[in-house]
Amino acid sequence: MDEQKKTAATKKTRTFHYHIDLKWLEGCRAELDPGEGKPKLLVGAPVEFKGEPGNISPEDMMVSSLSVCQMNTFVAFAHHKSLEFTAYMDSADGVMEVIDRKLRFTGVTLRPTVTVTREDDRETALKLLEDAHHSCAISNSVNFEVIVETRVVVA
Repeated sequence: MDEQKKTAATKKTRTFHYHIDLKWLEGCRAELDPGEGKPKLLVGAPVEFKGEPGNISPEDMMVSSLSVCQMNTFVAFAHHKSLEFTAYMDSADGVMEVIDRKLRFTGVTLRPTVTVTREDDRETALKLLEDAHHSCAISNSVNFEVIVETRVVVA
């Protein structure tokens, strides 16, 4: 077996699987069960699409998924680099538009703010926020622009 085939044969693909159960309740409302002891969520259409107040919508979850992925990736990178931070907050917005008669997300803006205690850590935190954006599995999986407007506070 030549070297290229041997290398390809010995590489292991990392595959991850995620499962949910969904139970329709009524109207545009359902119970989402992510299993494994995780809390169930009341989900459905947003109010602007004739959903009921209190529903967590797929649109909410799309924006939330991007925000949480950015945070988780940053936290992992910060831990790896031994960067100490005291707070992480985000304020995120998603935009949907009708394009070619199809409703779709056209962009999400994340605005993570990280608080560090030392001025010397500011640049590291900014770099890790940028790296997290480029490494986030969710933002790497969507077909629209994800903008990250980072802010680092020293307090």
